[in-house]
Amino acid sequence: MMLRVLLALAFVGFASAQCSFSGNGIMANWTASNGQVNINFQNSKIANNQWTAMAFGTTMDNLEIIIFKVQNGKPSVVTGHTSQFGPPTTIDKSANVAMSNLSYRNGMLSGSVTRPVTLNSPRSSNLNGCTQWNFVGSSGMNPDGSVQKHQTMPSPMNVCTNQCQRQG
Repeated sequence: MMLRVLLALAFVGFASAQCSFSGNGIMANWTASNGQVNINFQNSKIANNQWTAMAFGTTMDNLEIIIFKVQNGKPSVVTGHTSQFGPPTTIDKSANVAMSNLSYRNGMLSGSVTRPVTLNSPRSSNLNGCTQWNFVGSSGMNPDGSVQKHQTMPSPMNVCTNQCQRQG
């Protein structure tokens, strides 16, 4: 009997939707609605002239990345992609996401971004179905504002966006 209860609890935990992440100072949650995914992102361990990010994909040589930066006390969001190990090789001329409520106060960076669930550009990740999301803790920037290689290992997570539908 006890084994059945444990197996049932394990199945419920496995089957539940993963619509949030917490770790390395990052708290994020997301919902999908009308073909868009809205991501609320916070990092409580980011200092001035640092960056933090989330990236979509399974290998470092082909990730789409959303970078949240704090430069000279001002928050910003840029997007890009990687084509090799190391910092992003391409930063988009304008962010490939819609931003809202971006702020940096007392060491807390917070903001929301929205992007299509399906392909957003020829290189972007299709977030329909289950994909790997990677969360990158605070890392340094170069004097020109470009990002340095991340200082900690990203935290990967399998996300099934279609299980994170907004209710109501």
